[in-house]
Amino acid sequence: MNFKAARWAAGVSGLGAQGRSILLSMAHMSDTHGVCFPSWNTLAIYSQCSKSTVRRNLREFARRNLVVSQARFAEHHGRISSFYILIGWPGRVLIPETGHPRHGMDILETRHTRNLHEDLQSERQGGGVSATLLNQCLSIKDSTTAAEITIALERCLKALGPWANDQNRNSLTNDVQGFSALLDDFDLETHILPVLAEKSSHATKAPPLRVWKYFWEPIRNLALKLEKKRPPKDSLPPDGEQP
Repeated sequence: MNFKAARWAAGVSGLGAQGRSILLSMAHMSDTHGVCFPSWNTLAIYSQCSKSTVRRNLREFARRNLVVSQARFAEHHGRISSFYILIGWPGRVLIPETGHPRHGMDILETRHTRNLHEDLQSERQGGGVSATLLNQCLSIKDSTTAAEITIALERCLKALGPWANDQNRNSLTNDVQGFSALLDDFDLETHILPVLAEKSSHATKAPPLRVWKYFWEPIRNLALKLEKKRPPKDSLPPDGEQP
């Protein structure tokens, strides 16, 4: 029984009672690499829910980068089973490149699971935003743009103050496309940062934040309000003249 993984699973926010029970069951079954082999039926029995509920929560775990599912294959027999890796557990030990100690080359890390593990370690050590993750999500943009977004994201997470708990920080960092869209539509200094600071200062408890779209409406309202206060261009004096 993996108590360290279970402590992590118990602390994951934003899960319903059934989702938490399923994740805890997987954590208890996992090894030091975060690997486990439960079937949907087993998880349904342990968590006292239906298999459809298990499938729905597994999809949600994958979306939130908590758990990834991979298939196992046998020569001449095709797919024989699936296994899961608790990729969101920062304390897990990476599977060696030579394969899993017990299951060999059937179970290996992917580039995604290795990069995510490095990102989690980086956040644990320095609390900063992972440039590796940002560069992956922003592969359509150049490295300079990705670096600028990294800095802007760090400033926004800092502005959120107590709202930037570990779970919210992880979710918002993963929503790089949503954050990039905010930067495209609004000004960081004038519109985005003031709203983030104002929102976080009035709430006693941090809400679960999964995407940056949560802030889009109040940021848009501030932008429209400031736009109305700007004087018309025709009322501005020509260059060099005093009003």
